[in-house]
Amino acid sequence: MPTLPFDFHDNADRLSDSQRRALAATALAFKQAAQAGQTARPLQGKNLGLICEADDAPDAALFEDAAKALGAHVVRIRPSVAGLGNDASLPQTARMLGRLYNAIECQGLTQQMVDRIRRHAGVPVYDALSRDSPSHRAVARMIDGQSDGADTLVYVLQALLVGSVP
Repeated sequence: MPTLPFDFHDNADRLSDSQRRALAATALAFKQAAQAGQTARPLQGKNLGLICEADDAPDAALFEDAAKALGAHVVRIRPSVAGLGNDASLPQTARMLGRLYNAIECQGLTQQMVDRIRRHAGVPVYDALSRDSPSHRAVARMIDGQSDGADTLVYVLQALLVGSVP
């Protein structure tokens, strides 16, 4: 698999054209490997936290599927149960999550809360990385000329994860 030439910690909206091309090349490599039945597992042994309140959120399922296909172990964390709504304990909780997980995906949280988790976790913290965004669709179009294939978006998400999970 190609290595992405950047340190990615937030989302694809801030990438340069050359970074988007590198992301598309990595996503295409994942797609071709999957079609050949030779799926790589570069995140084997990595633990990812998925902070999401809803059990049936499609973006959460997409994130989970993409990460597991790469070999990662994904744990869903409910913000209400983890105590993330408590302003006083949030820094301590974020530090603990950073010790448990190699990266953390946040879905359905306020930007302020994601920023606070990011500030204290010490690992990559994503803000709805698996959402269907214009940037992700633009990279998907670079791969196969269309942007509405859910499978292509999975490969884009996988490329983002491989390029950023330590």
